[in-house]
Amino acid sequence: MSISTSMLTGDVAIAWRNLRRNWRRSFTTMAALTVGVSMLLLFGGFTRAIMATLETGIVSTTGHLHVQMRDYARYGFGNSAQYSVDDIRQVEALIAADPEILRRVRLTTPLLLFQGLVSRYDTGVSRMMSGEGVNPDDQRRLREWNAYNLRTLPNDGFALSGTVADSAVVGTNLARILGYCEQLHVENCPAPAKAPAAGNAQPAASADGSGPAPSLDPDLLDLSTTEARNGGDGEQARADLLVANSRGAPNVVTVRLQAAENQGLEALDSSYVVVPIALARQLMYGRDAGSQATFLVVQLYSTEDLPVVKERLNAALRARGLPLYAADFTQYFPEYNQVKLMFRTIFGFIAVLMGIIVLFTIANTMSTSVIERTDEIGTLRALGLRPAGVQRLFLLEGLLLGLIGVAMGVLLSLGMALLVNSSGMTWVPPNRATAVPLTVSLWKSHALVAGVALSLLVLAVLSSWWPARAAARSPIVEALRHV
Repeated sequence: MSISTSMLTGDVAIAWRNLRRNWRRSFTTMAALTVGVSMLLLFGGFTRAIMATLETGIVSTTGHLHVQMRDYARYGFGNSAQYSVDDIRQVEALIAADPEILRRVRLTTPLLLFQGLVSRYDTGVSRMMSGEGVNPDDQRRLREWNAYNLRTLPNDGFALSGTVADSAVVGTNLARILGYCEQLHVENCPAPAKAPAAGNAQPAASADGSGPAPSLDPDLLDLSTTEARNGGDGEQARADLLVANSRGAPNVVTVRLQAAENQGLEALDSSYVVVPIALARQLMYGRDAGSQATFLVVQLYSTEDLPVVKERLNAALRARGLPLYAADFTQYFPEYNQVKLMFRTIFGFIAVLMGIIVLFTIANTMSTSVIERTDEIGTLRALGLRPAGVQRLFLLEGLLLGLIGVAMGVLLSLGMALLVNSSGMTWVPPNRATAVPLTVSLWKSHALVAGVALSLLVLAVLSSWWPARAAARSPIVEALRHV
């Protein structure tokens, strides 16, 4: 055992001496390997940061799971009133009854979706809206989820928290459309043309009310009466929400706009309205409102618990005979898996390119070394060194090149990741409205670092195999004759 160890130590010393003897070539080869490792790790770390940011954005606004009607995904988008959960409290009780689910659940909160028209009577502006009814305090807690400890920019919380019951928050583009840029502090909002469009002008009433009254249909007159009754004074931003309730009858409510929030997507930003869920239930169900909701949003402490909670919750729903289903965020936000697959494909493509570069670089280095040392190989063979020993020498050289190059690549990538993370640079990810710090997640990505390092190390050894095999099979006489 000691003889084998000493022989291996001697072989390593010889391999290291040969690398030092041709240090320029060795340095170039190790530099290529270092660059390959560092580029792969930096891109992998950036990809992990993107996916963590995307997942955090989804989970902190829509949760990990939606408990919904089974056919909602097929038919419910255009008919949320008919495909809502009638009693959300029984689902909450079901979760509370299972200790394995309850200890993994951070928060449950109802969400009610509705569609209709949002309008501002005094300017005659109306637009289709996509509305949400939420519990403001739960929504604020929902947004605090940050299981990956991402560096985030300062957040002012949820604008509906602590407001009156008839409050609302709208998208920034919808605030522009309604003409509430100044009241809601919306930037980049040029003043619209003052003149009404042709065919829409109406005679104005005189200041004392004796002039001709505008010709309005009864619905708009009702809205104007509602606005006056709610004390519209031009200072408080107000809007009227018109929704068809669960029986198909129109229902109108005037809301006070508290803030405008950018939703990232222009189409959503131009129609987004969020109100307290009690007000949404009043719009959708009137006096019959109970504890209805389109979804019960379930947020977990960790995404790792998602498969267990989803399986147990769906099993409990089936056991109770409820026509409900728990869908995870990859089902109601399919773009997540699409983005994940895209980055995996790009990473794989880059890895193949880097692997080919490393393969040919090390193989060329070792082939050149074999040619230059043919007479040395013949001498070693003549002194009794077996072909396996010659092959082992060149494989050890490839292993040493790989070890040094990989180690330098890992250290370089960690240093560059630290530099990027502390630079203060920001960017706006897809489907996000606000900038986030540019991050490369490497320090806790042990599997990524180990996988890249081992893969390129193995590739470095394999790249040395063919030249080492050729060196070992060289005839002794021809090797000694080589000049």
